[in-house]
Amino acid sequence: MKDLFHCPYIAKRDWILFEGAQSGLNQKEMLLCLLIDLAQEKGIDLDYGYLALKSGMSHEEIDRILGSLGDRGKLKISADGGKLHYDLSGLFREPQKDPSDLFGTFEDVFGRPLSPTEMEKLSDLSAAYSDQEILQALRTADAYRKLSLAYVEGILRKRYEQKG
Repeated sequence: MKDLFHCPYIAKRDWILFEGAQSGLNQKEMLLCLLIDLAQEKGIDLDYGYLALKSGMSHEEIDRILGSLGDRGKLKISADGGKLHYDLSGLFREPQKDPSDLFGTFEDVFGRPLSPTEMEKLSDLSAAYSDQEILQALRTADAYRKLSLAYVEGILRKRYEQKG
C-alpha cells in the first residue's frame, strides 16, 4: 500500500476524523492524534502539558494512550536535542498481517468469513499439515479459482500421498 502520510493530497486531520475509527482508533486516541498533527502544522512545541490542556485528559491518561498507540505502531516518539518528536505516519499504513494467521488468510482469499464448520476443518488440517503446506495448497486452489476448503484438502491429500 502507498504510504499515505507523505502524499500531499491527503488531509491528515480529515483522514483521522473520517477513517480513524475504522483503523482501530478510539475517540481519545483520535483527539490526541488530531492535536499532535495540528501542533506540528502550526509549529507548537508539544509536551504533555499542552496535550493535557487541550484534551482535558490527565498526564497519566495521555501517557497510557500514547503508549498504546506506540505499541500498535500508530505513533513513534523520539527525542532529539531535548525535544520530543511525534511521528504519526504509522496511522496511514495498513497493518501487516501475520502470515501464520490461517483463518484470516483464508477469509481474505475466499472473500468472506469462514463458517464454523470450515474453521473446525481448517483446525483439523492445521494439526495434520504445516501452515506452509496449507497456504501453498490455498494458493494453488486460488490459481484454479476453486475456492473451497474441500478443494484445498484434496490438494493436500494428493501431495501427501505423492510424498509418502
